[in-house]
Amino acid sequence: MNTWSRNLRLLRKQQGISQKELGRKLGVNASRIRDYELGVCEPNLDFLVKLAEYFHLSLDDFITRDL
Repeated sequence: MNTWSRNLRLLRKQQGISQKELGRKLGVNASRIRDYELGVCEPNLDFLVKLAEYFHLSLDDFITRDL
């Protein structure tokens, strides 16, 4: 699992939202969020930016920093 995948899972859980709820807010299904968290697949750059913005982080912090 890479840094951004761990951060995605951690931030989602800290905010107390389900994979389904996050997916709905960002326009993808829950299985896509699960796959991202597990590192099974990687989002494109636009979606990474969307995730970073959703969690109020810079893209650099979201993908490189252990939160």
